[in-house]
Amino acid sequence: MEKERTCCCEDENTMTNDCCCGEEETSEKGCCANRTKVRSAEEKHAIEVRINRIVGQLNGIKNMIENDRYCDDVLIQLSAVNKSVKGLANLVLDAHMHSCLIENIQAGNFEVVDEIVALFKRFQ
Repeated sequence: MEKERTCCCEDENTMTNDCCCGEEETSEKGCCANRTKVRSAEEKHAIEVRINRIVGQLNGIKNMIENDRYCDDVLIQLSAVNKSVKGLANLVLDAHMHSCLIENIQAGNFEVVDEIVALFKRFQ
């Protein structure tokens, strides 16, 4: 049974930080744009390193296009970026499951199980 959406940014096809319910409106769950995750300095550093590597890869691809590099070379680099992004997603997902998910379940919020199932569907 699908839960009723309380916020437009919960739509699986929408990638935005904007929330339709506004900051002042409250619901049982609250607006998903207002949820936060406190990360350790080490976790932030690991994520930042990966993001910087991905940005570097994308800049390299941009230069390849500007320099009329052969399609195969560009596609190989795009594949590398795809793997890098998936690696970053797995890093964040791993941290999420070992912190947010466990904490919410221990607090009796079993809706997070539906959220994690929806996340897995996005990665198929």
